[in-house]
Amino acid sequence: METSLYLPIVLIVGGIIFLILFFHYVPFFLWLSAKVSGVNISLIQLFLMRIRNVPPYIIVPGMIEAHETVLDLVCRLLLEKKTKFALFAILYVEDHYYCQ
Repeated sequence: METSLYLPIVLIVGGIIFLILFFHYVPFFLWLSAKVSGVNISLIQLFLMRIRNVPPYIIVPGMIEAHETVLDLVCRLLLEKKTKFALFAILYVEDHYYCQ
């Protein structure tokens, strides 16, 4: 009789812990705001950013602002790089360059 009482409590607590871990490693609401803004980024890319210690909460708003101002040269790959080459590529690459 006691085990049937503890099972729902354990499932609820386990579900809450799972949701907390899921939303920590997969920034779902950040992905949702990007999709609503028209930015093409996947949940897997956001998850991999989090694993590589690249802050998606800085990259994605930059992508949204770039999309709103019609800057086609800026993409996720260039924003993730922390080199002078990335800045050079953003500023001086011609219009035929695009990110996939």
